[in-house]
Amino acid sequence: MDRLSFLDPKIFQNICEQIAAAIGYNINVMNASGIIIASSNKLRIGEQHYGALKVMRGEVDFFAVDGATAKAHDVYEGYNLPLEYQGDRIANIGVTAPLEEARRYAEVVRICVNAILRDIGREIEHKAVLESEVRKRTAELEKEIQRHKQTEAELILSRERLNDTLMSSSDWLWETDADNRYVYLSEIFYDVVGLTPEEVLGRTRDEVLGKLLLSTNRNQWEEISQLQKERRGFRNLCYEIKTPADETLIIEVSAKPFFDSEGNLRGYRGTGADVTREKIMEEALKQSEKMAGLGEMVAGVAHEVNTPLGVCVTVASHLEEELKSLQERYQSGAMGRTHLENYLQEAFQSYDIIKNNLNRAAGLIRSFKQIAVDQSSEHPRLFDFGLYIGEVLTSLGPKLSRTNFNTVVNCPDNLKIKARPDLFAHIITNFVVNSLTHGFENQSHGAITLCVLPKGTESLVLVYKDNGKGMDAESRKRIYEPFYTTKRGVGSGLGMHIIFNIVTEQLGGTIECSSSLGQGVRFEIEIPQRQGTLEVI
Repeated sequence: MDRLSFLDPKIFQNICEQIAAAIGYNINVMNASGIIIASSNKLRIGEQHYGALKVMRGEVDFFAVDGATAKAHDVYEGYNLPLEYQGDRIANIGVTAPLEEARRYAEVVRICVNAILRDIGREIEHKAVLESEVRKRTAELEKEIQRHKQTEAELILSRERLNDTLMSSSDWLWETDADNRYVYLSEIFYDVVGLTPEEVLGRTRDEVLGKLLLSTNRNQWEEISQLQKERRGFRNLCYEIKTPADETLIIEVSAKPFFDSEGNLRGYRGTGADVTREKIMEEALKQSEKMAGLGEMVAGVAHEVNTPLGVCVTVASHLEEELKSLQERYQSGAMGRTHLENYLQEAFQSYDIIKNNLNRAAGLIRSFKQIAVDQSSEHPRLFDFGLYIGEVLTSLGPKLSRTNFNTVVNCPDNLKIKARPDLFAHIITNFVVNSLTHGFENQSHGAITLCVLPKGTESLVLVYKDNGKGMDAESRKRIYEPFYTTKRGVGSGLGMHIIFNIVTEQLGGTIECSSSLGQGVRFEIEIPQRQGTLEVI
């Protein structure tokens, strides 16, 4: 902000007139050129004050004119001092009166006016910075959200095309003997992987695909091996290979063992599929879900920031009315020292209210920025779990405030954890959105409860409950399936699938759901403590 931008002569004219009325002596304000820009003696406005010019040039720290000097040079007796803002002399204020009286009043008047200048300057600077930051962030986020909405629409269309393609194709079938050697594979396998029957039949899984295996999802490859050693079946396990044509594929397999009449293992029969495109699409849709959550947070912070900013506007309007009232008293000749002192006290109180609410708005924006950063970060950090849950729920404010929902969070005070905040933000956001979209459909009120229960140094339990309409057995059974939804056209059907993957794969935990129609839902998540994933400090 330009340091001189608030030197409005009207402001100083009001100050001069009100102070003069209170003390009974003329008050002048001179600019950097020594020109009188405001005076309780309006006839002097526009004159150049030689003493003020010397003060503004830094030649003297004050300028005093006694009675004898005034009479000898046909000037006014009085005392002049500089007004300062951020260490610079920006104006000069003078009191026209017998020298001792003028000196005594000038010091007091300078202190008061300097304080007013500081308050006005700080308020203008703070407001300008905050408004600029809000405008900048809002514009950036609106563009980003619009771009991701378009991407989401394109991805949903692509997903529908993919589903149609998958419906018109078939998985391949395979069979191995008791020694895990392939004895049969459908023709589509050879087309997809780029191998010939001579390279596959009679060889083991390790001999055929082990040499093509990539490190990604190797744990599931090893899980398949372990399940086969234990003669157990498996479903939808994936591994990644690099084909002879240098193409990376994600293969999904399911199988079950078969035995002879005496219970001896004869081999495995199963299905396989190339799910590369589906997995890529699923990951892209997950990213789209993240941006949708960010959009909700933008609306939430706008809703929350409106309250303190509204208070600032109200207080500023009140202060304007008080100023007008003081001006009317002055113009009617009814203003005295008490009126000025009361106004100054009111001005300082209003300043405190405006400052506190602007700080509150700034704090909300800082919280929002932290959550936004967390959404795009994949690195663990130390944070207060209870406070973070509150910040996530604040970001969902517009959705929660549409009806009479009661949200309760039970979390131990000062529970510090080191983990990836974005994972917990996704879990909580998807839980709440799922409740509002499905659980509380056609309901005007409801209750949501989040309980955090640390289990010593072993694990952390998160219990989420709502008292919505609940689920039937079929929905409860399929709730974690990707793209499964009971409301077509609303959302992507990935919310609970994302929660399941975060809990089981990324956090290594477990999730259990209990629900029945009319009885709401209850999810219990237990996450083990381990370095790099979750540490309760």
